[in-house]
Amino acid sequence: MASGNFKGLYTFLYIEAIYGVDASCLRKKVARGKFVIDEDIKKIGTTWIITEQAMIKNLKKNLK
Repeated sequence: MASGNFKGLYTFLYIEAIYGVDASCLRKKVARGKFVIDEDIKKIGTTWIITEQAMIKNLKKNLK
């Protein structure tokens, strides 16, 4: 069994709860092509996952 590291990966709902950035805002950014799918973000089932680097790069103004 592979052992992976999930450090630095966050769900949109986690970002919303911790930083106050609405998950719908993040989904709109996805639709507008602000993130590189499979590099910055990935959808697993119905859950979006974002890397810490992409979050910092794209959400600097929104982070508290």
